[in-house]
Amino acid sequence: MKKQQMKKNTVRTTLILLCVLIAGIGLILYKKNSLHPYSSVEKTQEKLSVIASIKTDEKTISELVYANTPFEALTVLAAKNQLSLKTKTYDFGIFVEAIGNYPMTKEKVWIYSVNGKSGDVAADRYMLQTGDQVTWEYTAPIY
Repeated sequence: MKKQQMKKNTVRTTLILLCVLIAGIGLILYKKNSLHPYSSVEKTQEKLSVIASIKTDEKTISELVYANTPFEALTVLAAKNQLSLKTKTYDFGIFVEAIGNYPMTKEKVWIYSVNGKSGDVAADRYMLQTGDQVTWEYTAPIY
């Protein structure tokens, strides 16, 4: 009788551990595939309507564009206005080195903001929402 009870307890414990393991794996996969502001662009196929601006001391260009990330908004706006882009890709994302005739220097860099708040991830990793205002400003570095 004791052997049978021990066997039932072992089977029960094994089943509980298996359920916990499956639930844990499911949670990890769910979080990995969830959309949040820093998800990859491939997860959103529909382009969003946003207002994009390129701002220097001399001029501001501002237009309605369709994009999913601040970098994509910049790419569309630059193409519409025949501005060249110089970028460099790192592990953390794309870094903008120059827009048009405005290269990154010790005194000035290109910084993007969304709805007035500076980005805290690479511009190709931040997911926009419809109606967001993206500004690329040629300004003094903030470090």
